[in-house]
Amino acid sequence: MNVVVFVGPSLPKARAEAEGEVVVLPPAAVGDIYNAARRGARAIGLIDGYFEGVPSVWHKEILWALREGVEVFGGSSMGALRAAELHAFGMRGVGQIFEWFRDGLLEDDDEVAVLHGPAETGYLMLSEPMVNFRATLERASKENLIGSDTREALLSVAKRVFYQERTWDAVLAHPDVEAVPGDERERLSAWLPEGRIDIKKSDALSVLSAVKTAAGQLGVRTGASTDFHFEWTTMWDKVVAFSSQGAGRADASMTAEESAVLEELRLDAKGYERARDLAVLRKLVDREALREGMEVDHASKVAAMQRFRETNSLFRRAELDRWLSEHEMGVEGFEDLMVQEALLDWMRTAFAAELDDWLLAEARINGSYASLSGRAGDKQRFLARGDSPGVDSNANSPLQLRAWYFETRLDREMPSDMESFARSLGFADLRAFDRALEKEYYYVKGGSGQAKAGKSPA
Repeated sequence: MNVVVFVGPSLPKARAEAEGEVVVLPPAAVGDIYNAARRGARAIGLIDGYFEGVPSVWHKEILWALREGVEVFGGSSMGALRAAELHAFGMRGVGQIFEWFRDGLLEDDDEVAVLHGPAETGYLMLSEPMVNFRATLERASKENLIGSDTREALLSVAKRVFYQERTWDAVLAHPDVEAVPGDERERLSAWLPEGRIDIKKSDALSVLSAVKTAAGQLGVRTGASTDFHFEWTTMWDKVVAFSSQGAGRADASMTAEESAVLEELRLDAKGYERARDLAVLRKLVDREALREGMEVDHASKVAAMQRFRETNSLFRRAELDRWLSEHEMGVEGFEDLMVQEALLDWMRTAFAAELDDWLLAEARINGSYASLSGRAGDKQRFLARGDSPGVDSNANSPLQLRAWYFETRLDREMPSDMESFARSLGFADLRAFDRALEKEYYYVKGGSGQAKAGKSPA
């Protein structure tokens, strides 16, 4: 397995294998470059890789392979994108498409993305990549089949068509193409079967040729310098674990105590359903982080740890050590957990403005909507009357109201960062949170809310 090439729709497997001297593997996903290098590949050609549905090849695994002395070539499709991004670190870019991305003439992933069939079909290409449109229309223009205005009009239409639906038939039949002279469309249609350029295929063959050449020169590096520092991070640990074990933790690594805890959780049907749904969220966040190549920096991890310790009243090291012991977790496992919390914080922030409808949907599904609606209506009517004997809502400062809320509702200390806490609950800012607290205090202490105070969602 000295020389490996990842290829799919850009070049048929049989055509790639006909070149000989290389091991042909399916389109690459996250971890595949790492695994190939770990298993002994000394030269790797990245042609095709996944864009959607499966986490894409991560930049860091290519950097790791380069630091291990592996020659990594890229071109044609995903390989062209990664090579354009990493050529300064030693990845070897090959072909016209790579040069377009390297020079900034192209920037969008959809230039090379295509809809293709499953492995059983040989990843049959079902749509036309945008780069093929560019190369083909440029050739048609140079051969005077179409004018420059027609070329630009067709390129504009092709770019607007969703990449999975982008075909020559779809573009030429598009309503916006009606303005193109009919004789030029007819000449182009008649010429396409023979004149069409598949630049992805030609670049893929160039990658194969480069990898084969490297096969005869293993150990002799002629590419860009790889004199860079490789930072081993918690996210890189995740990629290594993901690559080594597949989609998650192997059952064999689970302790007998953990298995017993899971059994007890499953017997508590309602508790299990809630834990399962939250576990799905964590899994999706983890997958999205892998897909985006997101790193959790030290400051974010420290902030997550501080919030966790405040929420759980783990202020002293002895209290934290006791919690770790009770939860059968070491320091490294706890740090991994805090990385998860930091990623969740990132996701909460990213989607904060889009959650309201989903929160209401969840309240309706879990049955709490009716009681929440009843309490909200009762509070509004009470506050509108303005008659709360013995309660002066202006007598309490925001700090006093917060202290009341955390003591009576949450039974915990106030967090050090109140602004972040308020935003974590979906309030626009701390002032909005304080206004809500003032109304709640007035309502509960005024008498009408006393019996219902325990029903607050807070």
